[in-house]
Amino acid sequence: MKRLLAAIAVAITLAGCQHLPWGRSTTILVGQPRIVLGDNGLLIIDQEPLLLRGANNVTLTLPPLPSEQARYTDFSLVINAPVKRVVRDGSVVRYVKVDGKTLDRPLKCSQTERTRFTCEVPAGLLDKGVLYTYTLKFRRDGVAFELDPTIMADG
Repeated sequence: MKRLLAAIAVAITLAGCQHLPWGRSTTILVGQPRIVLGDNGLLIIDQEPLLLRGANNVTLTLPPLPSEQARYTDFSLVINAPVKRVVRDGSVVRYVKVDGKTLDRPLKCSQTERTRFTCEVPAGLLDKGVLYTYTLKFRRDGVAFELDPTIMADG
């Protein structure tokens, strides 16, 4: 009986792990981050750093809109500057600070679905193994949001 109750408790606990606020699968697709609007009004991205594995575009999924009339506008993604380089020492991976030229390069982005935007990353823009800051900006029903995580070409 104790085993049955323990199994039920584990199943109930794990069932909550697969729930996402936007109702999609828990599978993380490299180069296709999802962004959540936290209870505190802050944006949370599910990939940090955002890795580009041989891809020349990135598709971002923004939080669900609250109504049919609601819209995303003024979407932009700008690659800013290199900040760290990945150094592999056998099985150990570490990051070393780099001082590089600021790019401030806006990417060409288009809205592909109501809450999805795809941005083209020009070939050769990002050096492999280098983390760059980027700025993501958009408006949701006139309210401005901004996020500044990192991106890296990884293969």
